[in-house]
Parts: sequence; C-alpha cells; structure tokens
Amino acid sequence: MTLKISYTRTDSGWWHAVLTDPRLPDPIEMRGQSIQHARNKIKAQLKSLIRTKKAAKIDDTTLEDRIVLPRTTEKAVRAYKSARERMERVRTEIKQEQSVVAEALLTLRLSTRDCAEILGISRQRAQQLLDVQRRLRKTDSSSA
Repeated sequence: MTLKISYTRTDSGWWHAVLTDPRLPDPIEMRGQSIQHARNKIKAQLKSLIRTKKAAKIDDTTLEDRIVLPRTTEKAVRAYKSARERMERVRTEIKQEQSVVAEALLTLRLSTRDCAEILGISRQRAQQLLDVQRRLRKTDSSSA
C-alpha cells in the first residue's frame, strides 16, 4: 500500500508535510526545516500510530512524496528530469559504442596515441577504454 505525503513550502521557509489516509484517525501533519526532516517526523508519527494500534490496518506501506512547487518551478523541474533521463540513455549508448570502437581499434593494433587521435579524446582516456576492452577479452577467452 502506498501512502502519499504532500509537502508545501511555507512563507517562513519550512516544509509543511501532510499525510492523509482513510485508515488514519486524523491526518498527520508535521513541519520540518527540510523535506527529509518533515518526512522523518511523519514516519515517526506513523510508526507510533501503528505501534499503539490506532492505525492497525496500515502495516507494510510505502511512502510516496508529492512536493508542491510553483507552476514555473514545477515545469523547470520536469524539463530537467526529462533532460537527465535523455542524458542517461545517451550515456548508456556511448558506453556500448565505446566497447565496439575499442574492440575495432584493438583489432587494428593501433597505438594508444593514434586511437586517441581518431576518437578525439585524451591518450589517458583512450588507454582506459583499451584496457577495459583487453580485460573483457581476457575474461571472455578464459570463460570459453
């Protein structure tokens, strides 16, 4: 079961956290200087309610945060997260391509300096890529 905690920033700079659920006798409301501080206070209060059997039906739960921000800020956060996800996909693709190109360059027996020149990276980075590929070759040949 997932319980949702809503966080709102107050004018004084504190975070107001509210956890509402029909199984709770009353909503749990806490304030904290940070989101984590407010979350920890909500968790402590929820554990206390479970321990005292006032919220007995809530036992194995997951807490989900809903941070309320101004619309322009929310839009900027969404754009950032989307860009970060795209970056991670590209990073994964680059790692795969590095492996392929390192294998191809090793096959040609080029020097590290030439590999770096071809790839447009430093000699040190080229050496790292080639070393990783050599280690992969060794593990593949020893496991075969």
